[in-house]
Amino acid sequence: MIVTFVTAHLCRHHLLNEPWLHRTARISQKVLIPCDLPTNVTARWRYCPGEHDEIEYLTAHGLIVDKRKDRLQLEPNGLLITDVQPGDSGWYIYQERHGAKRVVQLTVPCT
Repeated sequence: MIVTFVTAHLCRHHLLNEPWLHRTARISQKVLIPCDLPTNVTARWRYCPGEHDEIEYLTAHGLIVDKRKDRLQLEPNGLLITDVQPGDSGWYIYQERHGAKRVVQLTVPCT
């Protein structure tokens, strides 16, 4: 069986008409990007820095593939980011292969 994902390179295609949760974190804190969907290896976490940016893949096959992997950790109830930085702000998208999706916007103020 081949698992495929619908891909659109721009974040706005994944954010249109999607309700999302909002989280705020301070610099150097830990923050959990929550997901109440069951975690499995066919689901993916993706990151959108801004609405008009390209999607960055955070996980593939249950492993973290992002350049920040030393600060990202998969948890049973979400994605944990340690030592949060302003550049971590954006939308985090968790999507199962059957289309179930959760979107969380993270804001990290500079002060």
